[in-house]
Amino acid sequence: MEAGRSSSSGAGLSASPPASKALPFLQNNRLPVAVRLQPHRDAFQQLCEATPAYQPLLARLRTEYDAVIMDLDARIQELVALRQQSALTEQRHLQEVDRLREHARNEHASATVHVDDSRRQIREQQHRIADLEAQVQRLSDELVLESERGRNEKAARLLMVNRLHQYSAEGLVATPSHNLSGSANAALHAQSVNLQASPLPSGLHMADSVIEAELATLQLKNQQLQTELDRVVTNFREAVTVRDPQMQQRLLEAENNLAAARLENHDLHARVETLSSTHEQMKARMEREAKLLLTTQVELARVRQKLEAAGLEDVAFLCYTRTF
Repeated sequence: MEAGRSSSSGAGLSASPPASKALPFLQNNRLPVAVRLQPHRDAFQQLCEATPAYQPLLARLRTEYDAVIMDLDARIQELVALRQQSALTEQRHLQEVDRLREHARNEHASATVHVDDSRRQIREQQHRIADLEAQVQRLSDELVLESERGRNEKAARLLMVNRLHQYSAEGLVATPSHNLSGSANAALHAQSVNLQASPLPSGLHMADSVIEAELATLQLKNQQLQTELDRVVTNFREAVTVRDPQMQQRLLEAENNLAAARLENHDLHARVETLSSTHEQMKARMEREAKLLLTTQVELARVRQKLEAAGLEDVAFLCYTRTF
C-alpha cells in the first residue's frame, strides 16, 4: 500500500498532470518553490513517520525529490531571468527602431521641404535666366541697329562734307543736304537763287569792289555752312561715342547677371543631389534596423526552442508561461 502510494507519486511527477488538479502548488507560482512545496513535504514527512519500515526508502526518495525540485527551481529562475533580459532587449530594440523611424520621417519631411524649395528656386532661376537671355538678345539687337544707324549717318555726313568742300573749292553754292539745320539750309538756298537770278555786268567794266564783295559774301556763307556742318558732325560723334559705351556696359552687366544666375542654378542642383543622397542613406539605415529587429526576434525564438528542448516543456514551461 505504501509502495503504491510512492509509485503513484512518482508517476504523477513524470506525467505532468494539469496544475489545477495534480500540482496545486503551481496555483500561486509567484512564491518560491520551497514555500509552495512545504505542505507536500510535511505530508510526506508524516507518511515517513507513519511507516517506519519504509523510512530509509522514503528518505532516499525525499532526498532525490528535493534535489530534482531544487534543480527545477534553479532552471526556472534562470529561464525567468533570461526571459526578462530578452524582453528588455527586445523593448530597447523596438524603442530604438521607433526612434530611428521617427528621425527618418523627420529627415524625410525636412529633405522633402528642402527639395521643394530648391526646385522652386530652380524654376525661379530658370525664369530669370530666360528673362536675362531675352534682355541680352534685345540689347544685342538694339546695339546692331544703333551701329547700323550710326554708320549710315556717318556716311551721309561725310558725303555732305565732301560736297561742301567741293563747292567751296569751285566757288559755287548748291542746295545743301536736308541734314543741315533749317536756317542754314534756307540761307544757302536763297543765296544760290539770288546768284542765279541776278544778271552779270557786260564786258570787262565790272567793278572790282563788286566782285570782291560777292566773293566775301560767298566765303562767309561757306564758313557758316562749314561751321554748322562741323557742329552737327561733332554732336553726332559725341552721341555715338557716348551711346556705344552705355550699350556695351548694359550688355556686359546683363552677361554678368546671366553668369551669376547660371552659377546659382548649378549650386541649387548640387544641393538637390546632396539632399537626395541623404534621403537614400536614411532609407538604407531604416532597412538595416528592420533586419536587426528581425534577427533579434529569430534569436529569441531560437532560445525559447532551446529551453523547451532542454526538458522544460512540462512543469518548467508551465511555470514560465504563468510567470509572465
